[in-house]
Amino acid sequence: MLNNGKTNRYAFGLAIDEYKGMKMVEHNGAFAGYRSEIIRFPDQKLGVVLLGNTSAINTSELTRQVADIVLLGKTSQEPKELPKQKSSPHPVARVDTASLDAYCGEYELKQGVLVTVTRQGDRLYAKATGLPKIELSPDTDGTFFIQEDESRVLFERDERGQVDRLTLQEKSGTHVARRIIPLRAEELTGFVGDYSSDELGTTYTILVKDGKLLAQHRRHGDIPLMQTSVQDQFFGEVWFPFHVAFTRDVRNQVTGFKLTGERSRNLRFERMQPAQLPEKKETE
Repeated sequence: MLNNGKTNRYAFGLAIDEYKGMKMVEHNGAFAGYRSEIIRFPDQKLGVVLLGNTSAINTSELTRQVADIVLLGKTSQEPKELPKQKSSPHPVARVDTASLDAYCGEYELKQGVLVTVTRQGDRLYAKATGLPKIELSPDTDGTFFIQEDESRVLFERDERGQVDRLTLQEKSGTHVARRIIPLRAEELTGFVGDYSSDELGTTYTILVKDGKLLAQHRRHGDIPLMQTSVQDQFFGEVWFPFHVAFTRDVRNQVTGFKLTGERSRNLRFERMQPAQLPEKKETE
């Protein structure tokens, strides 16, 4: 989702954002080969709903295209057009390594799919989850192309000049990936603790190991939690993909998390205080 360099307020599965200067509320979903999305513009009294029975569509792009048609002339900012140039067989621009380093990092393309951008010497590479690494050849400032299929990658910056997302323009459509800002060690420590669910009658322990956040369970062992582009939300897998959305109180202290998986949604886990922890039985 485009964030236009502004802070977004998220609930799990819901995004309150801005699009071309207008307030926008968005919610999307995906299961098996089905995709859905709804966006609302409360000030313009417009809503767009998309229901699809194929996974080969970009719901975010399509709903915004409909909104652009309906609201043409009513947006507070002119739409930002991506450069539509033909890819060159060879790079036409040279980029210094310092500029390339600014693009390196992880970007969330969609739920559970990350794009990792790295530099090797004076060359830039990208690798999406489950796909081989490919080279990004420089074209213009902030724009690269993929020689194999002539797709284009545009790195975009926020109001502070920081690279905060990449846009992939290919024949099947345009896809936006938001950059993931890695949490510092002290920020990860804020999630550490034991979390209990009265509904499930079970407890998970959240800990930090080798600079990564893990969920630990007596039956499942260590479960790596991958950071997403949304604050306090992580992605993991055991037998199926699941999302963990941590919650905070008015003092900004972590109070628990909501677990959403394949067949359940928003299962509540409360953070346990030391006095609440069950006593460990000594083994003979």
